[in-house]
Formats: sequence, structure tokens, C-alpha cells
Amino acid sequence: MAVTMLAPRRLDFYTYQFRWSSDLATPTFYVYAHGRYLGPTTAQRMIFRCEPGQSLRVEVYDAFGDAPSFLHPDTIRLFWYAVASADHYLVEQYIDTSWESLAKVPHSDRENAYTWDSAQLADNTTHQFRVSAIDAAGNASTAVERSMLMVRHPDPPVAALSYNPATREPTITLAS
Repeated sequence: MAVTMLAPRRLDFYTYQFRWSSDLATPTFYVYAHGRYLGPTTAQRMIFRCEPGQSLRVEVYDAFGDAPSFLHPDTIRLFWYAVASADHYLVEQYIDTSWESLAKVPHSDRENAYTWDSAQLADNTTHQFRVSAIDAAGNASTAVERSMLMVRHPDPPVAALSYNPATREPTITLAS
């Protein structure tokens, strides 16, 4: 039971085809992208879109038992609504002591909302992002800022169990 990942094929500037095979006769594949489970498939290829400034990580398993029981994503997805006067949207991340440009997402009159996926982020760290709409003259709107704590490997909960024989009631207390 082994999946062989072939080299991704670039279809256009934003689109890549990932291909894989298995040593099983009739495998079902379990596909993950950015740590998110996409579901089972018997197909041996899938197309993914990757915007400039983003990274794409695809994992494929041919036995569900081999796949992680619960994957914690190591990226975040920003979401924002379209601004009518925008030419493009600037996505930035606060790194060290300054805002760094990560991507320019082009505006389209056919889109009402946009998403952008980050590259892999450090665990147990707060990450700050902001998105600004930029018009054709280069004027920026007020940026919308987001601050997120990345926790891929959460600590297990600490619980205490007690039992009151008089009332026959158990009590579970979770430590905060």
C-alpha cells in the first residue's frame, strides 16, 4: 500500500495537475490539500489552483488507516468581499517589525468575494494579515486586519473525574 506522487504538471499560470498511482489493484484515494480533507476518489489526478504568493501542499493516501486521523491545517484562508472600485487586492503579513507584501489578487467584475491561502505557518504563533483594495490610480482602502493564533498540535484537555456515591452522579471538570 504505497502511493507514488508524480511531478505536478503546470497547466497555466495558476493551475497545476497533481497525479498519483498506487500499488493496489483498485485503490480508493484519500486526498488532502493544505491539511484539509477533500474526500475519497478513485481518480488518479486532480487539478488545483495556486495564486501567486501561495504554496500548495497535496497529500494522497490509498488506505484510510494510513491517513492522519485528524489533520490540523498549517495554513489559513483569508476571505473578503469585492470592492467595486478595486483594481486588485494587496495581501500583507506582519513579519518581524513590518508589513510584507505577499500577493496581489486581481479584481474581477465577475467575483463577489475572494479567498487567499497562506503558505505554511509556524505553530503556536500569532500571525497578522491585512487586505487592502487598491484602485487603478494606486490608492489603497483602509486595510482589513486579521490576527490568528496557529495551533496545529493542540494540547490534550486536562480533565478530572469525580463521583458522588450519594447522588450517583459523575462530575467531569476540564482545566482551562
